[in-house]
Amino acid sequence: MKKIFALLLALVMTMSLVACGGNAANDQQDGDAEGSKKIETLKVAFVPSREPEEIITVTEPLKQMLKDELAAQGYEVGDVEITVGTTYEAVGEGLEAGTIDVGLIPGGTYVLYDDGAEVILTATRDGLSKDSDNAKDWNDGQPTEASDKQVVSYRALFIAGPSAKGQELEEHYFGVIRPEVSEFMKELDEELWKLGVPAKTKHNEVAPCQHELAPIFDTTNVAIDHNLLTMEMMRKIAPKYGLVCLQHEKPFEGVNGSGKHNNWSISTKSENLLDPGDTPMENLQFMVFLTAVIKAVDEYADLLRTSVATPGNDHRLGANEAPPAIISIFVGEELEAVIDAVCTDSPYAGPVKMKMDLGVDVLPKFSKDTTDRNRTSPFAFTGNKFEFRMPGSAENLSDCNTILNTAVAKALKEFVAETSGAADFECAAAAWVKKTLNDHRRVIFNGNGYSEAWEAEAARRGLPNRKCTPDAMVALKEEKNISLMEEFGVLTKTEMLSRYEVEMEHYSKIINIEARTMLKIASKQLIPAATSYMGEVASTAAAKTAAVEGISTKSEAKLLTALSKYTDEMSDATDALKAVTDKVSALDDETAKAHAFHDEVLPAMDTLRAAADAAEELVDEDYWPLPCYSRMLFYTE
Repeated sequence: MKKIFALLLALVMTMSLVACGGNAANDQQDGDAEGSKKIETLKVAFVPSREPEEIITVTEPLKQMLKDELAAQGYEVGDVEITVGTTYEAVGEGLEAGTIDVGLIPGGTYVLYDDGAEVILTATRDGLSKDSDNAKDWNDGQPTEASDKQVVSYRALFIAGPSAKGQELEEHYFGVIRPEVSEFMKELDEELWKLGVPAKTKHNEVAPCQHELAPIFDTTNVAIDHNLLTMEMMRKIAPKYGLVCLQHEKPFEGVNGSGKHNNWSISTKSENLLDPGDTPMENLQFMVFLTAVIKAVDEYADLLRTSVATPGNDHRLGANEAPPAIISIFVGEELEAVIDAVCTDSPYAGPVKMKMDLGVDVLPKFSKDTTDRNRTSPFAFTGNKFEFRMPGSAENLSDCNTILNTAVAKALKEFVAETSGAADFECAAAAWVKKTLNDHRRVIFNGNGYSEAWEAEAARRGLPNRKCTPDAMVALKEEKNISLMEEFGVLTKTEMLSRYEVEMEHYSKIINIEARTMLKIASKQLIPAATSYMGEVASTAAAKTAAVEGISTKSEAKLLTALSKYTDEMSDATDALKAVTDKVSALDDETAKAHAFHDEVLPAMDTLRAAADAAEELVDEDYWPLPCYSRMLFYTE
């Protein structure tokens, strides 16, 4: 069996010298009396961590270095061929297939292809001044600095939860921003302002250690660029304050995930076309544009859902503070009454303004806002704009805004086609509004989006409910969605189908990496930790029995029995997860593979997670190698 060698690099792509690999051994010819061996062509591949031309140029001296070094080891190398893979996975697949002798790959790629590659040299980098499993040691307000010690990896986390202290009191949401976080936000604001990003609002969010930042409105293209810059600066600045900025949509089970509120409106240079004014019933212009948005969201809800479908966001949607996977529109009581009046030709009496009682007689009473937000709605009208709340915190907002803009453009194009030749434009516009609202008012829902009753009602209305990424992505292949994108020159059919393939493949790769990382952590850290602690407990029980005849060891026996059960469950779950991950990874069809990762691999991961959580509750924290929720989220010892 030939061996294929790989150079495993740290996650920062620091390149170092690679040694000769096994595929070249097949090209070796008998040497001379001194044992010289000949390699006709040594094939070296780099992952595309930089521009391929740059990598090829700067590694040119490596060819002669390899020839000289291997000559000293008794090898005669005819030629060294250096290439750059089209993707990271291409290099891994080349190693596995034997078409590459030596590869320079990062840890994430190695996890996928470790069965077909052997590490012979690992790049090192400066270690960190902190290497504790206690989160407070990392969050002491002092910067984490490089140390003189060279390391091959940084600490990884496999976290059980939820914490004994949850978020049910909501004291974090209403509390003061922690001093170290406030200092981080202050510098973040200053750096963003230097880049022209108008960052403005910041406050605590519901979950512990969760915070929000909001900029001032801007045009779509600029706002999206600003959002991406903000994400980058958050990650860059946080370590200076002993913090890590997690932008995963759901990093902690049982604790709120993180998302983005995409506030969207449509305007001229001087007028917001979604401003209802004081009398929305009489504002025909507003009603036309409101109706166009309602029509667009209803007709292309499935396509809009694809823009927020990711492995991480699948964990978040439908949880506290995140909308469900069913796309509906919240318009508020006042606008709902307007829509009812338009659709039924009934009189509109105007909103009933409720006076707010402040409990203090000397203060004036004022009217309660009738457009109060519904936080369970995916797409809510909030006064003079819509707020799309489904995107996850790691999302690039280009996709959802592209789809939303195109769908609304389609609705407005149809409005123009039906009214432009009318003798009485206002009557024709009003008739279009009435007809369109009647056709699409099924998407309007002002109630609780988390309730089971709404899920059943949405199904009755015929609204799509695609809860996971593999189910959602099929919309990219549907003819009505392809026709929409082609009609406005946004994407071709080929590009839409390509996106489907890429997204399904990406989903599979992410879940595969997560599953294989979970396997390594469970087998190399968690099971050994539980076993070691059981040995300590057994030794304690034996020592007690030897010291005092007949002494009770009931607590030790009870602990050993329970922990042995959970450790066995972890071991069995690890075997099952490996088997199903290997089986699913071998599938050739990307659609079938993505669905199998969701339907088969994720449940196997949940089973292993449950066993690990149960074991963590029993193992002494000095033995458990990873920090618990409380240490990371609540700054405790």
